[in-house]
Amino acid sequence: MTKKTTKKKKSDTNKTQNKENSKIRLFIFGLKSNPKATIKKTYRFSLRFLHNNIMFFLFILFNVLNGFLLRFLTANENNNAFNLETMLADFSIIVMIGALSYLMKNKKYTYLKIMTWILSLICVINSAYYTYYSSFTSITLLSIVKYSTSVGDAIFENVVQLKDFIYILMPIIFIFIHRRYNKIDYFKTTDYHEKDGNKVLAFLAVGIVSLLLFFSTCTATDIGRLDKQWNREYIVMKYGIYIYHINDLIKSLEPKFVSIFGYDTALKSFNDYYSNRESEHKNNEYTNMFVGKNVIAIHAESVQQFVIGLTFNGQEVTPNLNKLVNSGLYFDNFYTQVSVGTSSDTEFTFNTSLMPAKYGTAFSNYFDKKYISTPALLKEKGYYTCAMHGNNGDFWNRRIMHANLGYDDLYDKKTYDINEVIGLGISDAAFLTQSVEKLKQINSEHDKWFDYVITLTNHTPFSNTDMYGEFDVDIKEDAIDPETGEQISHSYMEGTKLGRYLKSVHYADYALGLFIDGLEKEGLLDNTVIVLFGDHDARLPKDDFLRLYNYDKETDDILPETDP
Repeated sequence: MTKKTTKKKKSDTNKTQNKENSKIRLFIFGLKSNPKATIKKTYRFSLRFLHNNIMFFLFILFNVLNGFLLRFLTANENNNAFNLETMLADFSIIVMIGALSYLMKNKKYTYLKIMTWILSLICVINSAYYTYYSSFTSITLLSIVKYSTSVGDAIFENVVQLKDFIYILMPIIFIFIHRRYNKIDYFKTTDYHEKDGNKVLAFLAVGIVSLLLFFSTCTATDIGRLDKQWNREYIVMKYGIYIYHINDLIKSLEPKFVSIFGYDTALKSFNDYYSNRESEHKNNEYTNMFVGKNVIAIHAESVQQFVIGLTFNGQEVTPNLNKLVNSGLYFDNFYTQVSVGTSSDTEFTFNTSLMPAKYGTAFSNYFDKKYISTPALLKEKGYYTCAMHGNNGDFWNRRIMHANLGYDDLYDKKTYDINEVIGLGISDAAFLTQSVEKLKQINSEHDKWFDYVITLTNHTPFSNTDMYGEFDVDIKEDAIDPETGEQISHSYMEGTKLGRYLKSVHYADYALGLFIDGLEKEGLLDNTVIVLFGDHDARLPKDDFLRLYNYDKETDDILPETDP
């Protein structure tokens, strides 16, 4: 193509764009002088404008639709997913993202396609995360994606569902439409491939005005929740997934900037506060009760308080836990304080008496800080300190973080004989039995010791029911079925996730019994205190709890709310 031809083509394109812009300016004047003709011209102009920018408008449509689907399929209550204000919020962000495509000449479609894939994957990730946590994910979780391989079965069986992939349809349809248009040379009849600064400014203005209009509908409480990232479900249902993640990104980076620029100020504020407070020490009947004793802290995976004392057909779910409850100090008014770090957050809080990180995880984001911790304080008193876990020592960055917390050693899966596997790794029975042998050796080498034991088997998805041993969660009757001659039973919790969980807990309790018996047999309980706690809830469905507490064996169904 000659330079002259190129200049002529650019000139024709510029003329077309100038005509569109002039029509916009003339619209309001024409409407006054000749309304009918003006409306007709406007209609034609709108069709032409849509024709020239079809991929841009499809980009908006598909991504706003994905945002709506995410709300509809997750936190939707009383059809609040249909909130037009939230759709306006999504629209404003998508328009501004799409407007940047007009800064490019031949890469508009590539840019819009990549952004559609990115935004769709955000919806996929949040949909899957909501299935498991009943909340939405955070940018800071990207730092712990590498740990997901160790819990792959739990993710794919219990988290990722078919509905989570519906959002991928949008970029696929987007690509399909573009290819169809390309085949019929659709874009040769448009200014699709040209840069247009006027459209960039115009669409950015539309996005900003829409965003300001949306924020005018927000209350002070709404703004406060967004600022604090408090109640993620509420934020997403009010602001949409895109504003939520933009704000989440800002909040995730905030601690980094604070640590760089605001550390001195924060430290001074902290010191000033505590320098003006008098320390108050109070003694009671428990003060110094366990001075000099060995300590075994058992971090019991997903064990919840409601299983204590629960029975099926006269058989206890947790007979060994029940014995501990009746023979020691029992705190049943206990609430887990984990954030996105789940098990690692429990370890952090237990060891430091600090709350977990609001964004990200302490074990991943703050592993290089110095802490006043339980193992470090015990080491000052002459204790040997260690932790035992049947999983990979690098999972949740434990190997590094435990050393920083003051543990002398971490006994991970490499130090165990993996002779029986249930779920994520070595079974609790095998792990705890071998741990007794390790403690026997430790006890012979050290006068005082502290051991932090992390169990593993009772981890979601609780699918290894054939390895948990015999424990029925149905209801058996004394009556005999006249046709089969068998004892009559009702399914009750059989076949539910909660039912599988109870079988898993029963097995975990059995393994705990082996551990305590082994410790006692070796004389390791003579001067030892056992501390046991559940790390977090098991993410069990609410409907299963309704069945557990409101079951009607006559109908094999759940009693209605009207039933006293």
